[in-house]
Amino acid sequence: MDALTEHEMEVIVQRLETLVTALEHDLSTPTLYAFVLLAQECAGTKKAQYTLAHIRRCLALAHRMRPIRDRMVSAGGRWTPLHEVGEVLQAEATRLSSLYGVARPACRTARRELQQAFHAAFTQATGKAYQKYGLSLTATERTTITAWWDEALHTALVRFQAHGAVEALDQVMACLPVWADRHHERWSRQGWREPSATDVMHLFQDYLMVCEACLGAVAEIARAAVTHTPVVITSRSRRTSSRSIPSRCRPSRLSSAPSRSPRTPRKRSTPSCGKPKPSCNSSSRHS
Repeated sequence: MDALTEHEMEVIVQRLETLVTALEHDLSTPTLYAFVLLAQECAGTKKAQYTLAHIRRCLALAHRMRPIRDRMVSAGGRWTPLHEVGEVLQAEATRLSSLYGVARPACRTARRELQQAFHAAFTQATGKAYQKYGLSLTATERTTITAWWDEALHTALVRFQAHGAVEALDQVMACLPVWADRHHERWSRQGWREPSATDVMHLFQDYLMVCEACLGAVAEIARAAVTHTPVVITSRSRRTSSRSIPSRCRPSRLSSAPSRSPRTPRKRSTPSCGKPKPSCNSSSRHS
C-alpha cells in the first residue's frame, strides 16, 4: 500500500471526528460500524507518517469513543465489530431479497435451483454433502463456498446488465442473502477468526455495486406488482442509482390538494321592479 499524503491523513482524521460527533448526538449502530471500519483501515496503512498532532487527536477520539462503546456493546461478551458489520450487511441483503420475492414469486424458484446447483458443486469439489451447521469447515471447503456464490452473483449481474432479463434479476436477488452470509468463514483450526477490514470493505463495495445496478429495476417491478401492470425494464432503470429512487414517505403537497378554479365575485340579483333587493342586514334591522 502506498504511503498516505498529509492531506489524506487530515481527511481521515476529520472523518473520524465527524463520525464520533454524530454518535454523541445519535447512538446509531451503522455509524459505529462506519467508524470501526475507517479506523481499522487507517490503522492498517503502511508508512502513515502521522504527526504528533494527529496522534493526539486520535487519542482524544479514543477517549470519546469509550463510553459510546460501553453503551452499545455488552462488556461481558467478546466484541467482534468487523464480523458484526458483516451481520448488518447480510440482514440488509436478506431483507431486500425477501421484499423482492413478494413482488416476484418466481424468485423462489430461482433460489431453489441455485441451492441445488450449489449442493451438487460442493459435493463434486469436496466429496461430501454440504451441511450448513455442524463441524468446522476446512480451508478448501470455505474457499469453495465463497468462490461459488461470488461467481453465481457475478454471472447473474453481468447477464442482467447486458440484456435486462428479469430472470437474471431473479437470480441476482436469490444469490444476495447466501452470498452475503459469511458464517462459514469464521471457523478455522484456531477457532474464531475475525475478518479483516479489507475483506469487509470489499464485501460492502460489491453490495453497493449490486444495488447501483439493480435497485432501479427492483423499484419498477414493485410498482408493476402493485398496479398489476406488465413488467418492462428499461436500460435507464438498470443504471439508476439508489439515490434517485423516489421516496414513498414524501407525499407532494401540490399533487395531494385538489385543483380549484379562481373564485369569482357573485353578482347581486335585481328584482323585476328595478329596485335593489334588500340585504339580510337591513331586513334584520327592521324586524
